[in-house]
Amino acid sequence: MDFMVRDDKKTTKHYLEEELYNNGNLKIERLERLKLLMEMCEMYRSKKAIRIGDESNNKNL
Repeated sequence: MDFMVRDDKKTTKHYLEEELYNNGNLKIERLERLKLLMEMCEMYRSKKAIRIGDESNNKNL
């Protein structure tokens, strides 16, 4: 089954159903990877903040 899809350039293209499904899966995978990366960055920042907090506490002693 074919579908008509509009892209960003406002031209109409024909895509096979499989291509649309694969493109959708790739977008979902990319979003999941981005979410995981953002979570990892947040964990790194929080650990770094804790370490900096520990160092400043040690200097005050």
